[in-house]
This record gives sequence, structure tokens and C-alpha cells, in this order.
Amino acid sequence: MKFMYFFDCKLKRFVMYGKRMLHPSKTGVYQNGISCIKEDDVNLWFYTKNGVTIAIDAGHLVFKGIEKEFEKMGIPLMNPARLRDGYKTVSDGEVFNIDGIKVEVFEVMGHTVGHVCYIIDDKILFSGDCLAVNESGGYSLFEFFTQNPALNKKSLIRLRDRIAGSGVKVVCTGHSGIRTDMSKLFAHIDQSAVSRPGKPFDPTAPKSIRK
Repeated sequence: MKFMYFFDCKLKRFVMYGKRMLHPSKTGVYQNGISCIKEDDVNLWFYTKNGVTIAIDAGHLVFKGIEKEFEKMGIPLMNPARLRDGYKTVSDGEVFNIDGIKVEVFEVMGHTVGHVCYIIDDKILFSGDCLAVNESGGYSLFEFFTQNPALNKKSLIRLRDRIAGSGVKVVCTGHSGIRTDMSKLFAHIDQSAVSRPGKPFDPTAPKSIRK
């Protein structure tokens, strides 16, 4: 088992206990055709329109046959995600249609080397893991979970500028649930989210990621 998946599956629930850093939405059906499944600290999102449902996981973008290596805390790591035959990759700025659902690809590199977001029907942003959001607004994701924090912050500026003045009113994050306060979404993107003993990042988050 690759290290990142071993950490996520075996160690993370112990490391994260009591930290109140991550606050995904509960499994359920939400507004504007949005629904999700909560698995521990993360959400898998769905969008339904006119009887058509798509699943969104704005995470790794890895080209088949190419392994992109990075380094964290001096340890060389290899991105474990691979595409099987038959999958189609997407590119920054690409716009395509899935049975009447418009999908725009927007690259936000930093959390991972090929992280992308998706803007659906010009009104919903599925941001993946580039943002951590609490009541004071959005921050660059915690540095421990970000491959290149400086690059992530630069990418968030680009994302902020893309969203400004658009019809996007709902944001579905990877670890901070659904957010609708667009005025605060990019309030602190020059900073990385931090959680300290006695001062958790999100005091409303559950103590255990399993809850």
C-alpha cells in the first residue's frame, strides 16, 4: 500500500483526533441538485440535473504512464494515482458537456501537482482540496497536507479572479463542506490554515473524523 493511502486509511483518524481541522458535510441531499457522501474527513460530491447525475472528486490529475514525484519534509514521495485504460484526462480551461451538464476545468496546482477544480453549469464550484474554510473565511489548505503551499496560494489568487463577478454562488469543498458565503471564501488565501492546541481551526468541527 502506498504511503499516502496507508496514512489516510490507517493513521489519520488517530492523528486528527481532537484537532477540529476538517469539517465535511454530512451525507445527504442539498440545494441546487447537490448531494454528497461523507467518508471520514472528506466528501464525494454528486450533481443531478434533469435526471442525469455526475460524480465529482476534484483531486489528482495524473496522466497515464507518468509518475510525478514530489518531496514532503525531505521525504521523496510518488503520487500513487494512476489512470486505467479508457479514462480521458482533462486540461486547464477545457469545457465539455455531459448530457446537458456544462463542466469547466480549472487548474489549481499546489495541493497536488495536478489539482483541478470544476465549475458546473456556471454556478457551482467543486474546489477539491485547495481550500480550508472556517467561519472567518477561506485559507490555503493546511501545509502538512499540501505538496506546494506557495504554489497553492498563487493558484487560489487565480481561482479567486476567475470566480469574481461570475454566477458561482455555491462552493463544495473537499474537507470543509458546502459554503455559500462568497464574500469570505478567499479572505485569507495568503495564509495557510493552522490549528493549534486550544485554538482549533474550526471549533464547530467534530472531534473525530469518523463522526
